[in-house]
Amino acid sequence: MGGLGALIWIAVLFLGAAWSLLAWAAHAIVTWPSWRAPDLTAWSERLGEVQMPAWAQAFVPPQTAESLKSLLAQWGPGLHEALAGMPDLAAWLGPAVVGVWALGMFALAVGGLVATIGLRALRARLGPRREHIS
Repeated sequence: MGGLGALIWIAVLFLGAAWSLLAWAAHAIVTWPSWRAPDLTAWSERLGEVQMPAWAQAFVPPQTAESLKSLLAQWGPGLHEALAGMPDLAAWLGPAVVGVWALGMFALAVGGLVATIGLRALRARLGPRREHIS
């Protein structure tokens, strides 16, 4: 398979890590207990308590984490209103996020397999390499 095949799977691994981090963040936001708090002040006070897991802090710069928190602070009142009005939403939306994550990971794996098979087919069609000695 060679270097290009390894490059395909390294790209799949990095995309899978990014997809997993995005799915984790979406799941954490959707299932956060403060969404169901009766008043918005309790929610906004608890926003400062939100911390990224230690394993993710190594990959996400602090500026990005802070900008995500500020974005959440902007969108928060609307999300709070929607989720507080429909408390059962979190019961099925959390598993739905996990299901979408699983489908995305499956699609990445299939894409890596298709790219690897396509690379092998291209190499077989081009024939073996010939070394020219001058």
